[in-house]
Amino acid sequence: MALDRDWLDDEIVINLNEKNIVRRCKTYSVKSSVFTQPAAFTIRLGEPASVEGILADNKPGDPFELRLRRQGDSPGLYDLDVPMQTGRLDAVDMPASAGAEIELRGRDNMAALFDSYFVQDDSITEATYFDLTAKQLKAVGFDNDASEWLLTGETGREKAITNAGGGMRRSGNAPVRMGTTTVETLDYMWAWTPSAEGASMQKVKVSVPSAPIASPDAQSVEVVTAVGGQPKTEIKTLKAEVGQQRYQWLKTQYKRVGLFLWCIPNGQFALSQPNGSQEPAFRLQRRIRGAVGDNNIKSGSLKNDTVQRFSHTLVYGRAGGGKGGRGRIVGQYIDQAMADGGLIKQISYREDDVKTQKAADALAARYAAEARRQSRTLTYTVAGHSAPSLLRPGERFPFYVNCCVHVIDQVFGIDGVFYLSDVEFTRDESGGTQSMLTLMWPEDLVFAEGS
Repeated sequence: MALDRDWLDDEIVINLNEKNIVRRCKTYSVKSSVFTQPAAFTIRLGEPASVEGILADNKPGDPFELRLRRQGDSPGLYDLDVPMQTGRLDAVDMPASAGAEIELRGRDNMAALFDSYFVQDDSITEATYFDLTAKQLKAVGFDNDASEWLLTGETGREKAITNAGGGMRRSGNAPVRMGTTTVETLDYMWAWTPSAEGASMQKVKVSVPSAPIASPDAQSVEVVTAVGGQPKTEIKTLKAEVGQQRYQWLKTQYKRVGLFLWCIPNGQFALSQPNGSQEPAFRLQRRIRGAVGDNNIKSGSLKNDTVQRFSHTLVYGRAGGGKGGRGRIVGQYIDQAMADGGLIKQISYREDDVKTQKAADALAARYAAEARRQSRTLTYTVAGHSAPSLLRPGERFPFYVNCCVHVIDQVFGIDGVFYLSDVEFTRDESGGTQSMLTLMWPEDLVFAEGS
């Protein structure tokens, strides 16, 4: 069945300074991403009669909203009118050009976290990842109810740091739970001393591996007996120091469980893990002998460089202790495509903080996924900014990040589902609109155990 051609009417417009005065853009580049923050745009607009008014009414720091519109059957009516990016202007320039044009540049609401740095040290002893993020958003001006600005799921509600449960006793391989999460879900060096009765006490030593862990299963903990002395409680904290960027500090905390923070088009913040297991939202198609109108792919590029990929990734950890001494743990991940192709080469990592086989295997898988993400990419340029929805037949939506697309490309020999991580919408001097889509293999989305 031929794809429709409604993309011909796609156009991005800008609403400046919350005045509901929408202006058309001559040229633009609008970028969004799950992994690269903040989202940003550059546009040019203006006619000789309007330049003076635009310069007078719009200054850096003023709010903007970019919207995607698709003209309907009648003037002033739109089949599609949805937000694409919300934030504040960074620049209002008038570059040298043959005509009277104004260049506007801006970034989405993420810029507020990106441009802010801690001006005093801070220590946090009890918080979920949602709490950590909401606190920083409040510090940069998003001071209403956090649920109005911040959207998250189950992982975002996990404890990022907690001292709940001090004084509890556990023995053997029983799970050690603190608040609503197990210590295994946190990439943190824990030192927790339960309360003691009399001169004899049990001391639980928990050393969480440096690998990101997000499994609901609690790790095995070593229990040893200590005699004499007074019980001691060591308070666990997350610390922020003067001079640290707020966004980078949050990003460091998110790495433990594979979370990412980005802005959705209406200006709200999404705190989530990339989801490569969704049903595809769009279809990209390039058939060699397809009928006119069948293909929406204009061009594409495929990178498949194996220099930094390895067939076998090994992680060496250490386990045990006490009378039994320490033993070696070896985690392994096999890149089956490399092995099947006869490209046999190994890379190894020494990670003394890794104490369990499960953690070693998980870290090996994460390292291998990082190597694949650096080594292979798939990028397409397609006509327009929207496409028919596979999830809601009969409707069409703009391309958006953190969704999956079904690719049928007979030139590259591809027929499969990919994760959409980056989108760039552009319009050139001739008035043509197109979108550049960066895709990832779903199996490469390994950022924490259980991804």
